[in-house]
Amino acid sequence: MVVFPGIGYHTDKPLLYYAKKLAKEYDYEIIEIAFSNLSKSIFGKDEEMKEAFKIGLKQVEEQLDNVDFKAYKDVIFVSKSIGTVAASLYANKYELKARQVYYTPLEYTFSYVEEGNGIVFMGLNDPWVNTDNVIKYCNDKKLKLTTFLDANHSIETGNVETDLENLNKVVKATKEYIVL
Repeated sequence: MVVFPGIGYHTDKPLLYYAKKLAKEYDYEIIEIAFSNLSKSIFGKDEEMKEAFKIGLKQVEEQLDNVDFKAYKDVIFVSKSIGTVAASLYANKYELKARQVYYTPLEYTFSYVEEGNGIVFMGLNDPWVNTDNVIKYCNDKKLKLTTFLDANHSIETGNVETDLENLNKVVKATKEYIVL
């Protein structure tokens, strides 16, 4: 499993933390991508976002340079936000058959998504995407989508009990997807 964080959403935040715990439970080797020098103020700025995607992809390529993906019987990419763009770009560029778990993907992600390959989770109150577009892209690409009412870009609502219920749903669905 390769874990792609977001900007400001590192791999020890809840969504990615529990995905890693699942991977360990099922004996997956885990590689954690780390992004550096990506501005937190790029959202809504098209050119700056595209530049961040290029920088992010370059960093992913450097960090995965010595990984022989052919040596593994199963490869899963778990990604969050800008990490979803990097994960789909990398898999597309290297024609890698990695199963994809997308947590709160950016709309740019869907330009590189392989049809039918992946599951998607997003809040319906996510300020970083047009949720109607993401729903359409998931339908067009035949991706299973799970949405959360009143949830933001971290799939959080501000109500702890609701957030824990939502996290539990995400973890269960992720487990169903990753366990062969």
